[in-house]
Amino acid sequence: KVGGRFAARRELDDGLILAMESSLRWLAINEPNEFRKYARAFEVSKYATIHNLLMRAYEADGKLYADEAVQYLLEDLPAKVSASRSSSNSDDVIELLIRSVTPHCPAENLAELEEVILQFYPEYELGLENRRRYGASQMILLGCIDASRISDTARRRLQELHRKFPEFLKPSQHIGVGIGEVRSPISHEAVRKMSDDNWLSAMARYSSDGRSYAHDDWLKGGPLQLSSELEAQVKEDPARFARLIHRMPDDANRNYFEAILRGIAASDGALDMELVVSACLRCDKLPNRPLGRWITRSLTCFPDSILSDRALELIAWYATEDTDPDPTSVSSTRTYTVEGQQQLHYDPLNVGINTVRGTATDAVAKLIFQDERYLPFFKPYLRTMVKDHSDAVRAYVAEALLGTLRYDRDLAVALFLDLCDADERLLGTHYFEHFLYYATQTHFKELKPILTRMVNSEYEEVSTAGARQVCLASLGMEEAIPLARQCLSGSVAMKKGAAEIYSANLRNSALRAECENALIRLFSDEDAKVREIAARCFRDFEGRELQDYKELIQAFIQSAAFETGFNPLINALSDTTAHMPNETLLACERYFELAGTSTGDVRTRTAAYSRTVISLILRVYGKAANDGVISRCLDLIDKAKLLGAEGVDSVEATFDR
Repeated sequence: KVGGRFAARRELDDGLILAMESSLRWLAINEPNEFRKYARAFEVSKYATIHNLLMRAYEADGKLYADEAVQYLLEDLPAKVSASRSSSNSDDVIELLIRSVTPHCPAENLAELEEVILQFYPEYELGLENRRRYGASQMILLGCIDASRISDTARRRLQELHRKFPEFLKPSQHIGVGIGEVRSPISHEAVRKMSDDNWLSAMARYSSDGRSYAHDDWLKGGPLQLSSELEAQVKEDPARFARLIHRMPDDANRNYFEAILRGIAASDGALDMELVVSACLRCDKLPNRPLGRWITRSLTCFPDSILSDRALELIAWYATEDTDPDPTSVSSTRTYTVEGQQQLHYDPLNVGINTVRGTATDAVAKLIFQDERYLPFFKPYLRTMVKDHSDAVRAYVAEALLGTLRYDRDLAVALFLDLCDADERLLGTHYFEHFLYYATQTHFKELKPILTRMVNSEYEEVSTAGARQVCLASLGMEEAIPLARQCLSGSVAMKKGAAEIYSANLRNSALRAECENALIRLFSDEDAKVREIAARCFRDFEGRELQDYKELIQAFIQSAAFETGFNPLINALSDTTAHMPNETLLACERYFELAGTSTGDVRTRTAAYSRTVISLILRVYGKAANDGVISRCLDLIDKAKLLGAEGVDSVEATFDR
């Protein structure tokens, strides 16, 4: 019976959401002006369900809402993707919206959306355990852009991801397909029954990269599509195909070799290690050694065993000797187009993982992290790798040094100093900052010149990253304090990094006093973004914790930060279980003072918080123990009524005069 009640509740919830969705879509189609009033309020909601409903409503008429829907997505694409994935009823809602609006949105908006997608990697894809899925989410979103309008840069990136993730493709995600999907020349049912000899014959028959098809079967594919079927079979029986690869001739289409290596890599160590090493050695003998990316990936799947020196030599050769990336082309940028003009985005990590030396260096990093016994072998190679001519490769060398830091901190720091003799923008990338986070704890003196260079960099992202690490170090070591003070009074980029650290560490009791002093200063900074980051300190408080920060709350309420971003504190006061009448009413009084009549205008973001503020007043009123508090509550309700605040009519009767 209990289970039945839960099931009934779920059905009721789902039915309610579907009804709301249907109503909003009808409103969007038939009463666009009325719908837009609700849309503006929905856009600032903190609830994923609300954002799902809004995206479904925008999608109802992609042509009418193309401009505003794309602007809405651009505000925080990762959050919209997260919201879309959170609902069982709306798994594809963001994809549907992109498909609906990209045929119609202005060219400049489309270019901006493409660029945001090209930089989109959800956090779970960045973890080592999910590295194989790196770019999968980007592929899905790019595949939703109207094929006739997608830029050449985005198209090339999508095709690159299609080759990496053929198993995730949907028919509608293929670029250049009119009404169908180019499919394998041999059906899925047939390949499941093929013997090894059948596979060798099929590889010989379908060897050309071009497609040969009859007019009545124009969707028939070639080696690329057949290799996708091959990879699926390898994943089911990797040992079989690890042996078959020795029978394949050198001139077999490269896609077949890659498919087997990818399938082996996906086995996650389920295969006998010697069988995998043998397969990789076979592929290494191909003319011009074209399979380095896949060979090195296949050799990193044995956490419980130690690879032979022969296998390690393979990885080391590809990490130091392979010519990809080309010495004459050392760019670590990706290109995109805005209004016909080519733009550049510095992106060494994404560039590097798509090169042989970058992938091999990533493999070295994984192995060193995995087991200390690999470090002596790779130590001489690391001395070469830190001087690599490509920033795209150096970005992954920093990852390898991060593993080295676990076992030999002096060596890791010494090599890191050599690694930093490169493009300054490299210092702001993920693995460089991650290394500094751990290394400064014991080697601040040696790394101080690098940190100083970073905070004073002309590149905002580098300066911000440097400030983060300097301010973090200053919380535990006195010698970092002067540089941290420079960040607190320096450029906007420096103060952003400082604000991030002091906000994140506020709840640490040992660091609280220093963080509070810094945050109070940052609350009044002249830059709105700095103030916004500092205000994030009120996020994530639990239970009654907030009541211990009354002085900080009062300082925030009177600061410029409250004027431009009151919502973190309002949300914190709404969530806390502590009874804080004075601070709550101070915040509510300041809210109405600043918001004025906009509290009743549903087209504004301010109005979206009006109901929350009124509920806070109601909560304080219900627990009021003295006439002064009661009087302040009544005065606030009178003011809300005078301003026409959203939601005041529904609670006015609660207040007994």
